[in-house]
Formats: sequence, C-alpha cells, structure tokens
Amino acid sequence: MKKIKLLSVLCILCLILCSCGESDSNSPKGTVNAFFECVQNGNYDKLAEYVVNAEEYGIGQVADEDEDKEKTEIIIKAMSKIKFEIKDEEINDDNAVVKVNLDIPNIGNVMLEVMQEAMVAAFSQAADDTSEKSQEEITADIEKSMIEKLQGDIETISKDLEVKLVQKDGKWLIEADNDIANAVAGNMLEAFQGMMDMQ
Repeated sequence: MKKIKLLSVLCILCLILCSCGESDSNSPKGTVNAFFECVQNGNYDKLAEYVVNAEEYGIGQVADEDEDKEKTEIIIKAMSKIKFEIKDEEINDDNAVVKVNLDIPNIGNVMLEVMQEAMVAAFSQAADDTSEKSQEEITADIEKSMIEKLQGDIETISKDLEVKLVQKDGKWLIEADNDIANAVAGNMLEAFQGMMDMQ
C-alpha cells in the first residue's frame, strides 16, 4: 500500500514538473511563456516577477480600491482570453529577443466606445434643460455600459511583438516597453494615444 501511495505521489510530481517545463525564467522563451500565462490566468500581481523594469510601466499594478476593484476584476477576466504563440528566440550573451504573436482582447476599443457614449450623454444633458438625471446617475449609466461591454464578446486585435530580455542572476527577465505594457492592458494605451493624436 505504501508503494502505491509513493508511486502516486511521484506521478503527480512528474506531471507538475512536466507542465511547468517552459514556464520558468531559465530560458527567454520560458520567461515570455510564463509572463503571458499569468495574463491568461489573471495573475497580474505576479507579472512583475518576470519584468526587470515593471514599475516604470506599471506592469503588475492593480487597483485595490473597492470602487475600482470590480472593474479591474472584469478587465482581468476579459484579458484571460488573450492568446499567444511563441515563435523565434535569439540569444546574444546576456540579451535575448523572443518573437511572439498575440491575439489581444481589444479593451481599448471598448473604452473608446464608452467614452464616446459619455460625450454624447454629456452634450445631451447640457442641451436638455428638462433632464432630471444627476451627474451621479449619468456616471452610473456609463459604468454599467462599460461593464456590459467588457463582459460581452470583445473583438481581438493581432500583434507581433519582439520581446527583449536580459539575463540577471541566472534568470531571464523581460525589458518592458510600450508594446508590452499595451499588450497586458488590452490595447488601451494605443487606443488612448490615438485619441490624443487626433486632438
């Protein structure tokens, strides 16, 4: 009986080790794989472990205020639909580049739609002297619309990224840039930048 239990434990350990094979920081591909698996699994608090300059780009920082927590959780759930395929890996001493193809839920587009709705609502409110809606009610309507859109089917956008990595203390870490930050933010940075450029 003890042998059967020991064999069962060994089999479970083998399965765990095999499933974690590429998801480690001992290879550039492993780091990139683990990073995007964290996005898929909603483990945004662990993203910074794989990035050398995470704080500079706000990677791994999530809202913990109660009023923003629900929206953050919905966005994280929407981002779990991200798909990635690791392509090539080039290593040059302590530097590496991993090419990855991403299908990103286009949350940036959803936010732009909500902002357009908000502007229309604000203009309608200003033009209609008989409107009885308060600013709080308008804000609540906008937030409700945003949540409904985020919980629905979100179109995806394809991106090809070249992820730069550096080896530090035997571990490969991602050097974040705007493209990485935009990818884990569901294309929000690019969408808002496009809106700013139009002004």
